[in-house]
Amino acid sequence: MTPTEQIEYMYDEQNYPIFKIEVEQHDYKDVSFKARVYEITAWSADDKKEPLDPELYLSCYIKWDSCSHFYFGEEDEANNPSGYLHICGVEYYKQHIQLLEHLYKRAFEVMGREPLEGEELAKIRLEHIQGDKA
Repeated sequence: MTPTEQIEYMYDEQNYPIFKIEVEQHDYKDVSFKARVYEITAWSADDKKEPLDPELYLSCYIKWDSCSHFYFGEEDEANNPSGYLHICGVEYYKQHIQLLEHLYKRAFEVMGREPLEGEELAKIRLEHIQGDKA
């Protein structure tokens, strides 16, 4: 069976799409999750907040046992796994952490299973990382 893709977006606090996520649907989705994530680098000039100019941010593969593989940057794992990633400022660190958490959760939703004991994300408290917005 040829894999198909499900497209979803992550949004910032102003409801601008910040990441486009292509989740690969394949025969082994009950034991693995594969996705390509594109950072949205521009939006339409009107009030529609339409995403423009997506750039490859990362490719990932997450398995049932929580083993995860990430390839960062413009090149992908098949062409040149350079792993380079430019993060500019604390807001982008937060977005990166939120993205990784989202991908981990989605992986287990797609696989239709729970992480192994001790591998649950409940142990990570993102609100502590995000800090106060005062």
